[in-house]
Amino acid sequence: MKKKLSTNLILCGALLLALASCTKEVPFDATNPDKKVQNYSKSLISEDDEYLFSSSQQSSSMSSVDAFPYFAGDNKRVKVKITEKTLQIIETERDQRFASNPNNSKLVLEIPIEHTQFECAKDKFGECTNVEADNDKVAWKLKPNMTLKFENLKSGQLEFLPIIENQSFGDNSYTELGATLIYSSVEKDAINFKIRRAFKADLGRVGDVESLGEAATASAISAEYQFSLVKVSSVLSKDYNKISYPIGSKDEQTFGFFSTAKTKLDVDGNTSDKTKIQIMNRWNPNREEITYYLSDEFSKPENKMVNDLTVKTIKNLNEGLQEAGVKFRINLKQPEGKNPGDIRNSMIVLVEDPVASSVIGYGPQTEDPVTGEIVSARTIMFL
Repeated sequence: MKKKLSTNLILCGALLLALASCTKEVPFDATNPDKKVQNYSKSLISEDDEYLFSSSQQSSSMSSVDAFPYFAGDNKRVKVKITEKTLQIIETERDQRFASNPNNSKLVLEIPIEHTQFECAKDKFGECTNVEADNDKVAWKLKPNMTLKFENLKSGQLEFLPIIENQSFGDNSYTELGATLIYSSVEKDAINFKIRRAFKADLGRVGDVESLGEAATASAISAEYQFSLVKVSSVLSKDYNKISYPIGSKDEQTFGFFSTAKTKLDVDGNTSDKTKIQIMNRWNPNREEITYYLSDEFSKPENKMVNDLTVKTIKNLNEGLQEAGVKFRINLKQPEGKNPGDIRNSMIVLVEDPVASSVIGYGPQTEDPVTGEIVSARTIMFL
């Protein structure tokens, strides 16, 4: 009896082992991570909201006489549209008399797009095969995610950023060789990406050189370009009042504020001395503080003196504001890895390279072209 029981136990054990081997978990074969780079949820993009758009040149080769590091282009109000082939950034017609014509809206940028829905691939019985794949049986509109090829963007308008503006003026001194993506970020309220463009420059567009060998080396130019979009509702003040600032007016001659000018056609569709509308660019006067960040270069030990003097300068400015009875203050922060190209950031940027353009500094700002409110600004200092 014992022998029979022992044999049964052995058989049961063997059966359990066999079942365990049959039900052993098969490892999940995930999609190659490279295919998910620059892949984002479409829910992060709002096609109804307006965005504030700005582009800028960031760091660049110091050998180009046309390089102006951290120089910013014009600011625009845009909308974002997802299509089958591209993500479009569109500057819509603001004059309601002409907005019904879709051709009056202008394409700013177009970014190639691939719609995706990564999920477990199924066999003919509808069972998961433990292999992840992009579902090609779903229409592109129904796929929840998208892969954006930022480095392959196409511009729909003339570009007036350093180096590439030469092409806009018909000067082909630079031959663009290609572009690579440095980074990209798609958030609920913002889209930011930076690409590096490589150029071959003509001899006349490089700095002083002593030999043809140096000239050949200097002609290899690269520059980084940042594109930043932020939802208007997330950066503009609700209590800001737009200020009319007529061209040639006493106000303009007295104060010299920066301004934004637009053309609005007369009732007969023509231009006149009254068609140019200009508004003042200014910070919201109701703000009590603006936070500025120092760029990461300020944190280097060899730049400590520059850091200390910058802090002292801001302290002096704030003391002057206090003496003048102004409630407004500048809140200066030490480097925190902030991105100067993100138009949500106000920064003091230290450029360490000596540049062939011999510039000594400037202060680009980001203002809303509709209201004139400044939302951020950058002070560019050259070491």
